Amino acid sequence: MIRRNPIVKDVESLVRSELRKDPEVVSVESVEVIFIDTEEKAIQYEKSLRTAIIRYVLTSTYGALKGEI
Repeated sequence: MIRRNPIVKDVESLVRSELRKDPEVVSVESVEVIFIDTEEKAIQYEKSLRTAIIRYVLTSTYGALKGEI
């Protein structure tokens, strides 16, 4: 569960932990969380305010994967 005003490192740690729970995930290379909390970021990333972008790179049993949620 994410608290009301999360710290980026806490969210990255939580996402990393959730990804590792998948039995097909061998390792998590990187996780990046971007909070869309300003008008400038909303325009830059073409997302609405009060959302987050989660980018990850991992190695699974099928090979290397990159993703964005």
